[in-house]
Amino acid sequence: MCGPGCGYGPAGQASEPVEVPIACTLPAGEMKARLGEFEQLFAQALTGWRREPLVLRLELRGGVEERARALLAAEAECCAFLGFEVEGGQEGLLVTVTAPPEAGAALDGLQELAEGRASAAQVAAGWPR
Repeated sequence: MCGPGCGYGPAGQASEPVEVPIACTLPAGEMKARLGEFEQLFAQALTGWRREPLVLRLELRGGVEERARALLAAEAECCAFLGFEVEGGQEGLLVTVTAPPEAGAALDGLQELAEGRASAAQVAAGWPR
């Protein structure tokens, strides 16, 4: 099942795309904690990443599938403007995060966490609200 704006309604029937606001619905304190979860996951399991302008691909080692999927599902709820796709399983995951043109900064923040260039607190301060 996809999220708002994916172009499919119930049971995979085509529907009109829904306009999704470019805003995270988490309070600031919870946003910092959520980004901290990403920071910890990346420190433990990130093996590579690739960036295109509106796509960030993250490669994660095996053994974190349940944790990664739960984190991405929670993120999809509060940041419905981002798209998340997960491929693979316990041997390793490829996570693809997509953003609309006006939300590229959200991918910048995740990339900074993945590269270790910024802390969760720094990224939260600049996250789209």
